Amino acid sequence: MPLDDRDPYWAKRFRMTPQQMDDLRQTVEAKVRAGYDAGTRAIAKAGEAAGHLQAEAGAAVDRFKTGVQAEMDRVMGRPAIKPTPAAPRPVQAPPRPPSKRDAARNFGAGVIMERISEGEGAGGEGGYEVTYGHGRYYPAGWPKLTDLTLDQVTQLQSEIRKRGGQSPVGKYQFMPGALGDLRMSLKLTGQEKFTPELQDRLMRERMSYRGYDEFLAGKIDAQALQQRFANEWRSVEARNGRTVDGQHLGTTTDQIQSAFGAAKAEADHLIDLGDDPSVLAWR
Repeated sequence: MPLDDRDPYWAKRFRMTPQQMDDLRQTVEAKVRAGYDAGTRAIAKAGEAAGHLQAEAGAAVDRFKTGVQAEMDRVMGRPAIKPTPAAPRPVQAPPRPPSKRDAARNFGAGVIMERISEGEGAGGEGGYEVTYGHGRYYPAGWPKLTDLTLDQVTQLQSEIRKRGGQSPVGKYQFMPGALGDLRMSLKLTGQEKFTPELQDRLMRERMSYRGYDEFLAGKIDAQALQQRFANEWRSVEARNGRTVDGQHLGTTTDQIQSAFGAAKAEADHLIDLGDDPSVLAWR
């Protein structure tokens, strides 16, 4: 209908009747509700797949904006403008799978590894190079310990034993017999380098041999596990309040039990999140 001075300001400005304006308002409100519902559904869906949150919500908002703009243009008689395609959102790379060293230290094992190495006098990153006597009996001219193959470590231990009478090596002070058993259980060739990664894997295998996985499964208690560890790492306090063979006391009952408790809590948390505590996961 024709407009005159009695028309409301908005009707003059947009050249619409009150009925047209009311229709536009209802249409826009419907688009807003639809956009809100779409965004809500996208966010709920993204709760199950967090990696798609931004893409889903962003797409819902884009569709909402495009729909509202198209409706405004239609009612006001404007020519439709095709939206410029949005640049593709970057796809996040999948998380890096854990290394064998990370896996070996998982389920609380790392807490106990550090406690044992401290008690053995080989704590910290430098502990991977420690040999009996802290290098006093190390043959001159040999490469550093972590550059040796397992076969060479066997030769090295023989040389150190001739000079010092004992020959534990590495962060966890592996004895020759233990290393021999580990080579068989892990099916190693002897050509593997004695790296920090390998030392951690060997330690985790030895922990399993002494009952750590049984402890996680509730088959043995912490006191039984302590005694088994004391039989392997002679710096750990045994049930009688001393070490098994009278060597120096490096890890007390309170310290090892505290480590067991922290390890069990970490393992239980990861299991609750759905991780697999299987021993095979770190081999």
